[in-house]
Amino acid sequence: MAQTTKQIIKLDPRVLPIHTEYTNHRLGTLAYSAADLAFQSGAVIINKNGKVLLLEDIKSGRIELPRSGIPRSLEDLFTSPLEFAEEKTGLSLERLPLLKITRRYRDPNVAKWGLLEQELVFGDSTTTNPFSVGIDIVYLQHPDFPDSRQSITSWYAGFVREHPPSGSAHNGVRLHFMSIEEAIQTVQDPYCDHVAAAALTLFEAVWKGTRDRVGIPS
Repeated sequence: MAQTTKQIIKLDPRVLPIHTEYTNHRLGTLAYSAADLAFQSGAVIINKNGKVLLLEDIKSGRIELPRSGIPRSLEDLFTSPLEFAEEKTGLSLERLPLLKITRRYRDPNVAKWGLLEQELVFGDSTTTNPFSVGIDIVYLQHPDFPDSRQSITSWYAGFVREHPPSGSAHNGVRLHFMSIEEAIQTVQDPYCDHVAAAALTLFEAVWKGTRDRVGIPS
């Protein structure tokens, strides 16, 4: 049987390390009350031209990737992760399959774990599971005082076939389609949304591998 050649890409230096069983080298052991946590969905949605959807809040002018509020249940979060984006934008969205990726180390016998170099390896099948998970803070509206929670955001890839022109408004948000590089710069400056920027950077690499091997949705 012929062996399948796997395509390898080096992690972009803008992407933070993906934590494994060595997480305790980077994060202390923590325990949270369920009331301290918020689980959210984020979406990187592209059109047939490879442009990424960003949403501008018309009141504040803030531009960001689509990100859900706190869902009614975790079941909603995992079974319909793009539904929130459809409600915000009025668009019909599809989950975008990406090549499965695994991580491997170069020189696993290196004396210091911190010196290991990482590679992403593309598998032979696709998945619509999250391609990235981000840890952040979400700020909540409260009538008496500001409130926040530790947010764990699962980032999903999406595809939109038909949409109005960039700059169109819907339900209090303005839709912008731009290149991935423009989107990364937009969420980083001046909003300092490093979690979204990291998700976009990783998406760019995985989508390129997927597009080259599988193509865009027909």
